[in-house]
Amino acid sequence: SAAALVASLLVKYNLLQAQLFNPLIDYAGFGQYSGLIEGAYFPSLIEWGVCIGIVAIAGLLCTVGFAKLGLARTDSK
Repeated sequence: SAAALVASLLVKYNLLQAQLFNPLIDYAGFGQYSGLIEGAYFPSLIEWGVCIGIVAIAGLLCTVGFAKLGLARTDSK
């Protein structure tokens, strides 16, 4: 039980630290845009699309899950 708690805290710490680095992918956005600090990272359109797609899939799965499990409100009178 304590080991699981420590492991989850270490994973969370690792995820928080990973956000401080620029991603090392081929389609990363430009390092600077007008109005931003020089060298600041800004995500590319591909990264925005992946993010929106993940949120859309999660919403779809929640909607289907609520419908299949009967958790959605139904106002049948």
